[in-house]
Amino acid sequence: MRLQLHASTYALAEYRHTDHSITLPLSFPYDQLFERDAWAHIGSKFKAGDIIHVRDEAHTFYARLYVRAADRLWVDAVEIEKHSLTAHSASGGAVSNGLKVEWRGKAKWSVVRESDNERVKDGFPTAEDAKSWLDQHNQKVAA
Repeated sequence: MRLQLHASTYALAEYRHTDHSITLPLSFPYDQLFERDAWAHIGSKFKAGDIIHVRDEAHTFYARLYVRAADRLWVDAVEIEKHSLTAHSASGGAVSNGLKVEWRGKAKWSVVRESDNERVKDGFPTAEDAKSWLDQHNQKVAA
């Protein structure tokens, strides 16, 4: 005789788990999400089986976590998937003619003068856009 699933094993997903979203500040290391006490302030919002969508504020990665267990002050989550959303190390930092690309929060991705840390141009939605502008700027300066 073949085994059959009982009707009690079925439910719409939204009745069994909740999808959550977290936007990490760039200062918060991704690896700390797997330390239970990192969730102390929001642990009560989760239950086993929940899914957490994670990204950083600069949109450089996307990850999905599965909540294995949770309590009022902690969460035990495991990574289901993680994807980099930047091309060729677009997370900034490289200096070109004294200018560099950095994430600047509300100013978004910015081209910053290294000598005094002042923004030369900001508001780029991605690091790639800022680097492209910087490359074009450097070509104009060199001409």
